[in-house]
Amino acid sequence: MMLVPSQKLGIFIAMTGRDKDYILRKTMLTYIADLYLGHSPWINATESCDFPAPYFTGWSSGRLYIDRDEPSTRPLSEYVGAYTNTLYGQIDVTLEADGFLYLAYGWTQFKLYPRTKDGEPDEFYMEGQGLLQNVMNFAECVFSFNGSQINKLLMTKWEPSQVPEFDKV
Repeated sequence: MMLVPSQKLGIFIAMTGRDKDYILRKTMLTYIADLYLGHSPWINATESCDFPAPYFTGWSSGRLYIDRDEPSTRPLSEYVGAYTNTLYGQIDVTLEADGFLYLAYGWTQFKLYPRTKDGEPDEFYMEGQGLLQNVMNFAECVFSFNGSQINKLLMTKWEPSQVPEFDKV
């Protein structure tokens, strides 16, 4: 939180998830303050893609490594559809012209990459798109099936103690 009473400025930022050394919060806070106070922000669009380098050497983001070349164990079209949850709402999974699955939840969008691990062939890496690219790491999601049909989408990293399940409609 930043308060500058003389400028009638107050900024409060809250985030969930990991933010090592508060680096993302500090960056956002100073960027907003610079804009409000009429200063040129010290970080710009070209630098933000490489942030925190060169400003913070030796910093590790702890980002999940995504293998973008693993093949899917079943046709991607089988995952396509709307998935709903009473509490969380709806998630839409689409197969786009580039041959990849995309998951949309509210204003967020993720590109999905198949991940074969520990006998769970229906697990996918989630890579944030647009505003979420290089900012948020939601790790993965898992599709489950009843017999041979996909019937659920599990958001395993949202709430690990009570994993939200979305039913395919």
